[in-house]
Amino acid sequence: MKVYCFKIEFGRLVAPILTLVIGGNHESSNYFSELPNGGWLCPNIYYMGRSGVVQFGGLRIGALSGIYKPHDYQKGHYEQLPLNDSTMRSIYHTRELDVFKLLALNSGGNNANGEARQKEKNRLDIVFSHDWPQGIVNYGDKNKLYQVKNHLAQDGDDLGSPAGMLVLRELKPRYWFSAHLHVKYAAIYPHPDNTTTKFLALDKVLPNRDFLQILDFEVQPNRQQQQPQQEQQQQQQQNQQLKLQYDVEWLSILYNTKSITDNHKNHYNTPLSRDLFKNLYTDEDLKNIDNRFIEINKLRQSIDDKNHDNSENNESVENISNHHLEIPFNFIENTHAYDPSNPNRMDLNFIYPSTYENPQNIVLNNLLDVVCSKESIPINIDTLTKLDTETYRKDLQDHTTPNQQQQSFNNNNNNETTTTTNEEEQANQQVISPKLI
Repeated sequence: MKVYCFKIEFGRLVAPILTLVIGGNHESSNYFSELPNGGWLCPNIYYMGRSGVVQFGGLRIGALSGIYKPHDYQKGHYEQLPLNDSTMRSIYHTRELDVFKLLALNSGGNNANGEARQKEKNRLDIVFSHDWPQGIVNYGDKNKLYQVKNHLAQDGDDLGSPAGMLVLRELKPRYWFSAHLHVKYAAIYPHPDNTTTKFLALDKVLPNRDFLQILDFEVQPNRQQQQPQQEQQQQQQQNQQLKLQYDVEWLSILYNTKSITDNHKNHYNTPLSRDLFKNLYTDEDLKNIDNRFIEINKLRQSIDDKNHDNSENNESVENISNHHLEIPFNFIENTHAYDPSNPNRMDLNFIYPSTYENPQNIVLNNLLDVVCSKESIPINIDTLTKLDTETYRKDLQDHTTPNQQQQSFNNNNNNETTTTTNEEEQANQQVISPKLI
């Protein structure tokens, strides 16, 4: 599902507004796999990762990518590039690992005395997924739904993702948006504590279809009290400054589950224990992460002031703390974009373009080490270098010939050990086309 869809070819078009996307079953999964924990796909389009949480204007927004397939749910992320006919499909199947990370939001965050935090304050405002949560049809006008899509009645209460419903029931977000089934549908799910989740699915983006709905949300770019006469002007200025921000709880979860993620790559079912995802952080941990971000931004501001001789216009600590969690636009093109107008382009069925590890993923891992580690890593110029994607930019000049590239990929396929059937072994010989931006 995409909140908005844009045709972007070779960087000629740019999304006019900030757009959050997740992976479904019709995306360029090989590209998305470079950013397992999210990142910029291009200017103004941010991928939420396999699962993820960000903040915008005070709203907490969660996401779950992929579609549910029970035979892959408890497997690890074993897929490797280049993808074959089998893995190009399994790669977008939702995994238990990523669901448990989201559920950790509901089981972590005790204070120093071990007392549970107030969950209502930290409740997710929005969650979006590709799959519908299983059984959500029972909380709307399903008879009308079956009139429009009569084949959906065959699944009955099993329609949708049980993993999605698990997240909905436990995290109780205020809103849940989905797609996948190519029909508009609304429902209200009641929780035992008298809160509700308002569900909305939208249709496919085609003429005369219900694929777009605009909802207004109250945002809180700055929670400081304002004088009445300043409110309107201040609000206008703040609306212009709304930026996508990291969620410190989510960063803590990513950091504290990194070893699980790195070691959970089996191509066979390997159930995980939810106990591994409980009590991953305390309120004190979250406060320390926040303070580390403030330190990083103070250093950046100090360097910027020195370079521009702005020592008299230093930002106050108060202002720095208002935007210190901003997710920087640090997109770097790490492969050649597909250009259909280029008459000399190579055959896409056999050539995988020159590429290198996505710098955004490297920087995010470095960031987690810096802000989440309890070892108090020093914050200095070297730290800022490691948090800059430009540090990891490489030359895209490809010195290999098409035959050399194809031979290299075939050799990699022959060396893979993750296949278990003759069908998969045959599929490994088929390399899919490169990522298209």
